[in-house]
Amino acid sequence: MDIIQMTLNEQIIIQYNQEIITPTVEENREFSGLAITIKAPKTLSVDREEVAILKKRKPKDKLAVLKSDDELQFASPQSSL
Repeated sequence: MDIIQMTLNEQIIIQYNQEIITPTVEENREFSGLAITIKAPKTLSVDREEVAILKKRKPKDKLAVLKSDDELQFASPQSSL
């Protein structure tokens, strides 16, 4: 079973199966808010059907975008981080 834990304090910490993943938080012009880019371990799988659905949505509706085989970007149009 995969366990993903996210904690938001002064920084965002993501723990995936007891391995710490350090995301990059940056301003995202496409969504007019903040974007969180995660360089995930190779063991992290992405549902390809869900990625296809996300790619078909309008940019303002996207919450996650697969940037490459091992990089997933989460963004919100009106992020309040």
